[in-house]
Amino acid sequence: MADGQFLSHTGSDGSSPSQRAEAAGYPSGVGETAGAGHSNAAAIVLGWMNSSDHRAILLNASWRHVGIAYAPTSWFYRHVWTANFGRAPGFPETLAGSCGGQPPPPQPLGRPGCPFLASP
Repeated sequence: MADGQFLSHTGSDGSSPSQRAEAAGYPSGVGETAGAGHSNAAAIVLGWMNSSDHRAILLNASWRHVGIAYAPTSWFYRHVWTANFGRAPGFPETLAGSCGGQPPPPQPLGRPGCPFLASP
């Protein structure tokens, strides 16, 4: 989204959030929040909480997994955020094993410390 200078739950190829998750190896449907223009995490979460649709996704107690992305941009909004939530039965509750049995080291947003966090 950030590189393509657009903000949508529909990908530039017409894909849905669930289709993109499945293509990346996540075996089930997901919920997605996306937003732009907020310069920090607290601001984007507040924006999502003030939107009934986004709030419902954030407060859904059935989610078991979350992936969060931030991208600074040079276009109008300057900041693009997305969060994807999932609940795939049988999928590991933690992915620490994907980093040699250890949790990934803390990293600034947008700089993954472990391959499973990398964006395609």
